[in-house]
Amino acid sequence: MSKPAVALCIDQVTEQYPEQLGLSGENMSAQPWLKIFNDGRSARNYLNQHSGIEEVWVVSVDDIAPINLAATLKKDQPECCVCLLTRQESGSLSSRVMNAGIDATLTMTAFARRYASRKQRYREQALAASTLDKQSISQTTIETPSVSPVSTTKKSSAFIVSVVSGSGGTGKSAVSLLLAYLSSRLGKKTVLVDADLQFGDLSELMGNPHAIRITDVAANPALLAGVQGDDSQPALLGAPRHIEEAEGAASVLGSIVDQLSAAFEVVILNTGSSWAEYHAQLLERSSKALFLVDQRPGALMASKKALDLCARCGIAASPFLFGVNRYAKGSPFTSIDVSFAMRGIPAVEIHEGGSEVGELLAAGMASELIASQNALCVSLERLLVDILPGIDKEQWQRQKGGRRRKRKMSRRQRRKLMSGGA
Repeated sequence: MSKPAVALCIDQVTEQYPEQLGLSGENMSAQPWLKIFNDGRSARNYLNQHSGIEEVWVVSVDDIAPINLAATLKKDQPECCVCLLTRQESGSLSSRVMNAGIDATLTMTAFARRYASRKQRYREQALAASTLDKQSISQTTIETPSVSPVSTTKKSSAFIVSVVSGSGGTGKSAVSLLLAYLSSRLGKKTVLVDADLQFGDLSELMGNPHAIRITDVAANPALLAGVQGDDSQPALLGAPRHIEEAEGAASVLGSIVDQLSAAFEVVILNTGSSWAEYHAQLLERSSKALFLVDQRPGALMASKKALDLCARCGIAASPFLFGVNRYAKGSPFTSIDVSFAMRGIPAVEIHEGGSEVGELLAAGMASELIASQNALCVSLERLLVDILPGIDKEQWQRQKGGRRRKRKMSRRQRRKLMSGGA
């Protein structure tokens, strides 16, 4: 918690008068999560010698133009999110930003919001770490007083995948559920969080209507320890039981995700289609954000609006990946079409799985669907192999080639399977 997570490149005068950035009354130098540099050389040297910086915000420095510094830092640290404050954007600046690979441009409003979000996130992480430390010390004192206490805190290192869309009906729930099961099959300790706070139904789709819910954890944080999976399926944290509980769940969701990230290798986040503040919080935490679109023109237009909203909020687009769901031969939209429409953001095709997807998932039979080598499951597994760290792609290809491809189940076979027939 003591290492800074954000580097701020800012000239000395602006640092002394933060009200120029919409941060009136802020003492930026006192923020433990923030490392400040007044010149570009110092920033480059520090980033080349130290790890742990997740984002760099370039406002202005005393020795180099901001756009040039941002471009240089991005070239030095391609895995780091680099954002540039722009007080007045122009076509030429936008072109230079895109060519340099800079992740996001921030208006003053977006910068102030991003600053506040990072500050709140640090507070939540500090509070969670403090709570865990107290519990660890208490348990050690009572149960094993002769053993030196060891902190149970752990740096958040999970790979977080948010599944989002600009409109409803694109298949987020099914895709999120299958991604979680497939991640578990790939050997990753995985938790599925149903962050569709009003209409989430993943508890029912997993056949676990009594699962621990986000609102349960909000009322009793100790319940989070009970969110566990097994060899056959991932862990699950369910959506609120009642629509009116959504607002309360949103207020604690970010902190809960941070705590789960310390206990799992992969966190899959299903989200609702009505965008709210918590969407931004989840996207800012995500290692990869899968934007789902299907073959409806309206879904494509809605995704464009969602993408524009992310840009106005200063959310970096580097983790974004578009998934063209329900793709089949002759479909109106391919991955190339969607990528072109979405300003060059990468896109992949997620194949149509047919009627058996809905039938088996509704019966709580995700494992059986995956075992059938359904086209949807195969394409999602391939997507995970490409994005998850620590996966041996060559070994996966060999195993995949050695599996006997199963024939698509007939309706009669599916009914027999769901009825428990031999």
